Amino acid sequence: MSTFDYNTAFVRDLAQSFIHALSMNKEHIDVALAEHQHRQYADMLRSLVPSVHVVAADERYPDCNFIEDTCIVVNDVCIVAHLGALTRQGEEVAVQEALSNNDALLLGGDRLTFHKVNGGAMFDGGDILFTGRELLVGLSKRTNEEAYSQIKEFLRPANIPVYKLRVAKGLHLKSAITQLDQTTFILHDGEAGHVIRDDLNALGLPFNYLLVPDMPACNILRIRDNIVIQAGFPSSEKILIKAAQERGLHVHKLEM
Repeated sequence: MSTFDYNTAFVRDLAQSFIHALSMNKEHIDVALAEHQHRQYADMLRSLVPSVHVVAADERYPDCNFIEDTCIVVNDVCIVAHLGALTRQGEEVAVQEALSNNDALLLGGDRLTFHKVNGGAMFDGGDILFTGRELLVGLSKRTNEEAYSQIKEFLRPANIPVYKLRVAKGLHLKSAITQLDQTTFILHDGEAGHVIRDDLNALGLPFNYLLVPDMPACNILRIRDNIVIQAGFPSSEKILIKAAQERGLHVHKLEM
């Protein structure tokens, strides 16, 4: 199966307490608009992925819809996070339960092996990028060296190399880099992206880079022969659409 041939996806409903979600820019959060955008995102997934599972929201956790941060699934290994923000710690419990109850669907009948980071380790899934060959861990305000070391040990039996990268700007690694295809990263053409590129080049990993001027536009989602991009960034959108057309990929735009 290709790196991007996903058969199962998990989403989590948006809590009404989302109005109190963590925010870097302190702008007022329009919950009604967020609910509409979240429904559009879930509907898009349902149109592209055969099986989509929904985890119920938990009003104790305003950020719980950001389900990606709670766990990493690599082949038959699931690594459960100790989230980097104190107010988010505990979100992972319901997600781990959902994954455990549905892991046969994920793996075609096999079972997931669960690990949880411990001690002083903390990470958010937004700092983790699996390329299909190696796992990249961004060291940020939410993800630390201890988590990187434990993740590396958890994946050692699977012979999956794990590398660390610096996150110089932005909340997460994937705020500035995501994967377009087996050999190409989408990268922010700014400090955050340049530092990541320098680290990747130093590691000697065989990737090309497609630079875009808008950091939010770096966060794309590749599913089979589709890419999902954020609307509202015309300069970056032009670059992404051209790259998609060159690869025979379909582009889907969402307001997020």
